Amino acid sequence: MHNGTSSRSPEAPYCRIYRDTLGSVCGFGATGSPDSPPRESPSEGPPVSLLPRKVSKLSKTLFLIDGRYQIYRGHFGMRPLTNSEGMQVQAIYAVTDLLLRLCRDHDVSHWAVAMECDGPTFRHIRYDQYKANRDAMPEELRSQLPYIDRMLEAFRVPILQADQHEADDCLATMAVRAQEAEMDVRLLTRDKDLEQVISPQVQFLDEKKWALYGPAELLEKKGIRPDQVIAYQSLIGDSSDNIPGVAGVGPKTAVKILDVVDDPESLLQDPVPDAIPESAIRKVRKDPEIFKLSKELVTLSLEAPLTELPDDLKRVEPDHSALRQLFMELGFRRFLKMLEPEEAVEVDLFSGSAETTPSAATEPTQTSTAVAEKVDYSYVSDLEQLDQVVEACRNEGRFAFDTETNSLDCIGGFAVGCSISVRHGEAWYIPFRSPNGAGPIPLEDVIQRIKPILEDPAIGKIGQNMKFDAQVMRNEGVTIRGISGDPMIAAYLVNSLRGRYGLDDLVGERLGHTMISIKTLIGSGEEEISMDQIEPEKITEYAAEDADYTLRLYDHLQKDIEQLGLDSVYREIELPLVEVLTSMERQGISLDEERLKEQETRLVSEMQQLESEIHEAAGEPFNIASPKQLQKVLFEDLKLPTEGLPKTKTGVSVKAETLEELSLRHPEQPLPTTILRHRSLAKLLSTYIQALPQHVHPVSGRIHTDFRQTITATGRLASNRPNLQNIPIRSEEGRKIRQCFVPNGPDRLFVSADYSQVELRLLAHLTADEGLLQAIHDGVDIHASVAAKIHDKHHSEVTKDERAAAKAVNFVLMYGMGAFGLARDLAISVKEAKQFIDDYFHRFPAVQDWMEETKRKAAETGEVRTLHGRRRPLPEIRSRVAREKAQGERYAINSVVQGSAADMIKLAMIEVDRQCRLDGRDCHLLLQIHDELLLDVPRDQFEDCQRWLREAMIGVMDLSVPLEVEVNTGEDWFDASK
Repeated sequence: MHNGTSSRSPEAPYCRIYRDTLGSVCGFGATGSPDSPPRESPSEGPPVSLLPRKVSKLSKTLFLIDGRYQIYRGHFGMRPLTNSEGMQVQAIYAVTDLLLRLCRDHDVSHWAVAMECDGPTFRHIRYDQYKANRDAMPEELRSQLPYIDRMLEAFRVPILQADQHEADDCLATMAVRAQEAEMDVRLLTRDKDLEQVISPQVQFLDEKKWALYGPAELLEKKGIRPDQVIAYQSLIGDSSDNIPGVAGVGPKTAVKILDVVDDPESLLQDPVPDAIPESAIRKVRKDPEIFKLSKELVTLSLEAPLTELPDDLKRVEPDHSALRQLFMELGFRRFLKMLEPEEAVEVDLFSGSAETTPSAATEPTQTSTAVAEKVDYSYVSDLEQLDQVVEACRNEGRFAFDTETNSLDCIGGFAVGCSISVRHGEAWYIPFRSPNGAGPIPLEDVIQRIKPILEDPAIGKIGQNMKFDAQVMRNEGVTIRGISGDPMIAAYLVNSLRGRYGLDDLVGERLGHTMISIKTLIGSGEEEISMDQIEPEKITEYAAEDADYTLRLYDHLQKDIEQLGLDSVYREIELPLVEVLTSMERQGISLDEERLKEQETRLVSEMQQLESEIHEAAGEPFNIASPKQLQKVLFEDLKLPTEGLPKTKTGVSVKAETLEELSLRHPEQPLPTTILRHRSLAKLLSTYIQALPQHVHPVSGRIHTDFRQTITATGRLASNRPNLQNIPIRSEEGRKIRQCFVPNGPDRLFVSADYSQVELRLLAHLTADEGLLQAIHDGVDIHASVAAKIHDKHHSEVTKDERAAAKAVNFVLMYGMGAFGLARDLAISVKEAKQFIDDYFHRFPAVQDWMEETKRKAAETGEVRTLHGRRRPLPEIRSRVAREKAQGERYAINSVVQGSAADMIKLAMIEVDRQCRLDGRDCHLLLQIHDELLLDVPRDQFEDCQRWLREAMIGVMDLSVPLEVEVNTGEDWFDASK
C-alpha cells in the first residue's frame, strides 16, 4: 500500500505494542488504561531471526519445563491479550514463545514439560488442607488449556505426568535420572521446592535473563545448601501451599539453626548445641507433629512412576502443519511468519538436533493454509481498459480502493498508482506515474475518468485505513466521497483491545492468507527504494492483492459487525468521521514560531536559575536528570527519611510522586519542590516548545496532526505526530504554548466550542437519578448543587472546598474508582473518602444502583456498550484475581460514560463539518480536544458561526437532560478556549 512499511497501514508503526515477560513483542490488544494516549513503540530493529543454533552431537542437555508455572506466569504475568474473538490468549502465547526461544537459542537436545495429574496427590491424601487456600483456575485461563495441549503436541514435546504425584515430583525424579545418565539439566521453574535437587549438573534457568541458578546462587540468596532445602522449608513453611511450618520461625532463624545443625528434627531431643537460641528450640518443640508433617509435605518424591527415561526425551522436529494451523486460529501472526520459507534460508526453523526427523519444513511450503486459488490481477495500460474498470465500478455500486505512494507523508507525497477491486479474486492496478515520470496513460486522463466515481457518494468506496488514501487523492485534486467500509475500523469496533489492525495481520488471521511483503518490491535497510522507482508492471500483483483482500476482508468483517450489533456506530459515526478527519488533517493549524521562540528563551532562563538553586540547596553540582545522583543528594547528603517511600532496584524512587510526598513531609526543604518545577519545565521544553516547530510541514507551513480512530478502548480519538490533545491548559506555561497556535490568516479567528460537564450529564441520563436530574435541570452549578445535597444545605452556602470535593467524587465515580482514588485526589484519609462516597450514594441512590447493575451485566456478557452501541470487551471482569476483576469493574463504568461522550463528540464533528461546507461558509474544523472543537472562521462570520455551532452540537444526541455548549472566540487557541 505505502512505501516504507510492510504493515500496509500507516497506523501500524505507531500502534500500541506490549512486551510480554519473555521480552518478545505481541501484536494483540492489551488491556491498559481505558483511554490512555498511545505508547510509543519501542525500537525493535529488524525482526529477530529464529534460525536455531546447531546442537552439538556431544551435547546432552535436558530442559525440564514446569508446565503449571509457565502457564500461570504467562496468564498473570502479562497484560491480558485477546484474539479477534475476544478470547484471552496470553498463556498460550507465552508458552509458545518459550518453546520457540528454546529451539532457537539453546542447545536443547532433550526436553519435556511436566504437568499436574488429574486427581488428588499423595500430599492431599496425607493432609486435606494442602493447597486448600488456592483459588480455582480462572475460566479465562482454563479456556486456553486445550490450545496449550495442542501446542505441546504440535511441538512434539514429551509430557511428564504421574498419578497422585505433582509436576514437581516428576521434574525432580527426571532430573535425578538425567544426572545419573551424565546429562546436564536445566529446570525452567520458580518452584522453591525444586531447589532440593540443585547440583552443579542440575540448575534452574531463569527464562527472563537466561541466567543459571545453582548451588552458589542458592547459597548467596538464602544462605543454605541444596541438601538443607528440605529442612529450611520444613521450618519456615509455605503459605502458598498451605504448609504450616514452625510458627514464629522465619528465614533468618531457619538459617541460624541450619548453620549449627543439618537436621532440625534433632532439636526435638536433648542435648541441643549451645549455639541454638532457646527461643528457637521452644518454637520447634511446641508442635513437633506439625513440624514433621511440614517436612513430609515439602519433600519431593524422587521415585515418581514415570515410564520415560531421559534418553526418551529427545527433541524431534515439530509438526509444522499443526503449528501453522494453530498460529492461524489464534492470530499469532509473528510466529506464523517464522514458519515461512523465506525466513528459513538454509537451515530449517527447528533443525539442529542429531535426532531430528524429516518433516514438512524441508518441503515447499504454501504461503497460506488454504488451497491456492486462481486470481485475475490486471495491469491497466490503455484508456479502453480503464473505461472498463470505471464501468465495472458503476455497475457494481461499490469497489475496494487502495493507493501506492512514494511516501507516508500524505501532505507532501504523491500517488504512484491505485488499485481497484469489485469482486473477490479480481483486481486492477492503474499506474499514475513511473520511474520515467508519466505512466502508460496520461495522468490527467486517469484522473478525469476515476474522479467521478471516487467523488460520487452513491458509489461505495471500501479502503483499508481509507483516511490515508483520501488524503493522498486530495493531492491529485480528488475528494473521495461515499466511504462505505474500512476493515481497519471494522476490526477495531469488533475488538477494540486487539491493538494491531494492519491489513497483513487481519488477512492472515481472518482469511488465512499471507500477503505479499512490500520488501519484495522496495527492499529494506540501505537498499530500500521508493515505490515510484519501480516499473509499474512489477507493482501490479502486490497492489492488486491489496485491493482484492481489502474487499474480501470487508465482507468477512461485515458479518461480525452485523452479528454484534455494531452497524449503527460503524455507519453513522466511524465511517462518516473518516471524511471529516481527512478535511481536518488536510487543513492543518498555524504555529506562531516567533512567539514560541520567546517562550523557549524564557523557560531556558528559568531552568538555569532553578538549576543554580538546586545545586546550592544540594551543596554541590550534580546531574539533576540522574536518579542515582539525586538519590544520593536527597537521602545520603541531606539525610531525608525514606520510611514509607516506594523503592526501586537501585534504591528509593525519585519519581514525581516521591518528590511530592517529600515536599509535603519537609516543607522547610525546598529541593524536592524545586526539582519538580525544573522537571515540568524540561518536559514542556522538550515535548512541545522545541518539538512543535519540527512538525511544521515544509509544503503547507502548518502542523498536520494525525487523528487516529483505532487506538483507545473507549472510542476517544487520539492525536499523534504531534499529540495536540495533551498540551497542558492548567499551568501558565501550558496556556502560553496554546497562545502560539493561531488562525490560518490575519482575517480569521478561532472559535472554540466545549461541551459543559458532558460526562456528568451523561451519568444523570444513564442513571435517571432524580436528585442528579433535578440538579442539572435547575441550571445551577452542578458540582455545587451536588455538594449542597450531600451536606443538606442551600447551594449558595456551599464552600469552595465542599464544591471541590463534590466535583472530585463525581469524577472518581465516573472513572470507576473508589475511596482510595478519592482519598488521593482530596488528600484525605480513606475513611473520610469512604464516608463521603456513602453520603453521595445516600443522596443519589440510583447512581449506585446503575453502577452495580452495569458491573453485573458486564460480568455476565464480558462487555459493556455505549448509548450508541459501541462495544468495549472486558476480559478482566471475569477474572478470579481480585485486582484484575476490580480493574474490569472500573473500566465498565468508565467505558460507558466516557465512550458515550466519545460518540457524542464524534457525532458533533460530523454535523459541524456538514455545516461548515454549506454554501457561503468558509469555516474549517481544525481540532478535537476531548469535549472541545476548535474552528477557523472568517472574522465577518464568527457571530453566525457561534450560533449554528452551538445549535449543531446540542442537537446531536437526545438526552433526558439539556446539553450545554460554551462557545468562545479568540485571536489564538488559548484566547478562544477561555
